[in-house]
Amino acid sequence: MPGKYTATYALKIPDFQVVDQGPFTESIVGRPRCTATLEPSTSGLTLTVEIETDNPDIGAFAADMYAMRIGQHLTLWFCDHIKHAIIPAPTNQSFQGPDPNTLHVLPGQIEITGLPVTVIVTRRYPGDEIAKALKDFSLKEAAPTPAFANDIIVARQMYIAALTIENAASRFLIIYSALAAFAAFKLGTKGRTQSRVEKILTDEDPTIPMIAPPPQATITIKETEFTSARNDFIHAEDRGRQPTAAAAVIEGMTPKFQALVGRILRKG
Repeated sequence: MPGKYTATYALKIPDFQVVDQGPFTESIVGRPRCTATLEPSTSGLTLTVEIETDNPDIGAFAADMYAMRIGQHLTLWFCDHIKHAIIPAPTNQSFQGPDPNTLHVLPGQIEITGLPVTVIVTRRYPGDEIAKALKDFSLKEAAPTPAFANDIIVARQMYIAALTIENAASRFLIIYSALAAFAAFKLGTKGRTQSRVEKILTDEDPTIPMIAPPPQATITIKETEFTSARNDFIHAEDRGRQPTAAAAVIEGMTPKFQALVGRILRKG
């Protein structure tokens, strides 16, 4: 009879509040199978992963992998509303062996934070959105992305990495590169990368403003506002020579661009 490994993780999401109390539980089909439970917390969500196993070391590794993937999945799921990647931080873990009278409490990573004087909550979510996110994660675990779709995985990983970077201009450029990797999978590699990226963007949102390049630019066709801002920065030598101003424009566009590309990568 196998034992049960249990691990909890803090998922910090600033300005995030779930309207319902939960908990939101889903049986995840994978290797090994697990039960994942999300509950609202004062700083975002608390994730609990339970795995039946004879070996707590294997359980710990599997739980960490599940937690990491759930964090990435939730980052894409809530991409319209969050500013940073959701990265699970382990708080405690335990292993209940075959003997029901013995519980092994394993070393944890507990973080104690003070209470803020003022709490401003700007984003409220119904609990069914959390439940939907967990259910969608379970379906994806049951049917993993095929090998030929590796570019989607790479693009999503690049996007998640970008959301860990504070500098908005750097974040914007990495997200643009993630979109270019995704466009290669979606549309092939023939023609210009920029043309593929533009098609992906405008297919998702046909209302994106189109900007004419400056007269001295080597490219003369109109570009989406995102590509125009990106090119003004990385090709400043022939597009006005104002990299500081171009970086400021990119920084202002980053939240909107981040949400748009997140939706694109989530749909795949």
